[in-house]
Amino acid sequence: MNVYSGELGWILDAAGTDLALAYQDGAGPTVLSHELQFTDGGLLAFVNQLGEDKCTHVMRFSVDADRSTADMELVYRPDPCREVFAMGGLDVRPSGNLVVSMTSAGQIDEITPEGELRHRLNTEFGFGVGYGERVDSLYP
Repeated sequence: MNVYSGELGWILDAAGTDLALAYQDGAGPTVLSHELQFTDGGLLAFVNQLGEDKCTHVMRFSVDADRSTADMELVYRPDPCREVFAMGGLDVRPSGNLVVSMTSAGQIDEITPEGELRHRLNTEFGFGVGYGERVDSLYP
């Protein structure tokens, strides 16, 4: 969509659209996603469920409108698996790290641009967490 005119520029979907998603590992188009973000590094997707897998996933796609493709560059799945039945959020930090808020699962992970776990906060008390972002000036 052209943000200035509101004119539709392209549609991103699994098949039969302007930009077809290219999945890894045989993952099909059955995706229940909660949040999508366009960033300098590509399109980020917080996915509550992927096909039969009930684990949350974060995916990064490089979008090439000229080729009409969106290629998957990264898949992050927390270990152990966390099922997020509602909500979920993403926050890109100035370092390039990504904060993944698994709200209804009560866990927040910070991962590197390569998908490696850097920090984890897990409540393990059976309740959720809300959205948030880290403010560096609060930390020494």
